[in-house]
Amino acid sequence: MKIVKRGVLMGGLVRTRVLLLVMSLAFLSGCLETASIVKSLTEDTSDSESDSGPKLVEFEEAYYTFDEVVGGVYENLYDDFLEGEPFGVSVVDGKVNNGLYFDSSSTNYVRLNDYDGKSVTDMIFPDGEMSFEGWVKFESLDLATKYHFFGDQNTGVKSFKAEVVDGQFRVIIYDWSDTTELVRTSYVFGLDTWYHIAFTFDGVNSRFYIDGALNNSATVSGALSRVGNDLYIGGGHGMNTFPGYIDEFGYYSRELTAVEVAASYNANK
Repeated sequence: MKIVKRGVLMGGLVRTRVLLLVMSLAFLSGCLETASIVKSLTEDTSDSESDSGPKLVEFEEAYYTFDEVVGGVYENLYDDFLEGEPFGVSVVDGKVNNGLYFDSSSTNYVRLNDYDGKSVTDMIFPDGEMSFEGWVKFESLDLATKYHFFGDQNTGVKSFKAEVVDGQFRVIIYDWSDTTELVRTSYVFGLDTWYHIAFTFDGVNSRFYIDGALNNSATVSGALSRVGNDLYIGGGHGMNTFPGYIDEFGYYSRELTAVEVAASYNANK
């Protein structure tokens, strides 16, 4: 019979227990690491799903020269937000370098619907203010036709639209049940002439400028706090296309001052 000394036996037991302890710790560590990975993957998947859907964005400003298409879009000079995707428009000589020609006999427009590659259906305006400006030139102008200039497509959401009605620019805001006219111009627009137009709104007072000078104003109640759906320049589905040229277009979530409007006009007149 083989006799095993107690010290040797105890040493073997200790080594065995240590080995079991190491194995247990390794197993526990593996479980924790696996849980961490699963959590990480879950979080990443959640973010990915969120990124693939609509965004709610606090809008600030956008400006387009329309000089060139980069990656299939007209770049917003201020941000990657709201890049302009062209549909059927032609690049021609504009007021400054290149501009866009909109053929009123067909459907063509620029759609502003992109935020880091994702569709934007809601933009918030923290102060309820908004302005836009641009250079326009009419090729034709039928007083009996309503032309789209800028904004949404009149779907059942909170939004706004600038259009040409009875030969005049007007700006409206609307929601599911109501439409409010903010301002309408009073001006005789000629053909083949460049005009600088600018609309400003502080939530109560709306103003429309032509060639740097105030043309008309109104006091209304209907602050624009949020815009739903994509925005369109020059046309859109089911709307009459603007009959001419648009260049150097800017869009802002604040009220431009009269000094800023005049300066913008004078810079490119």
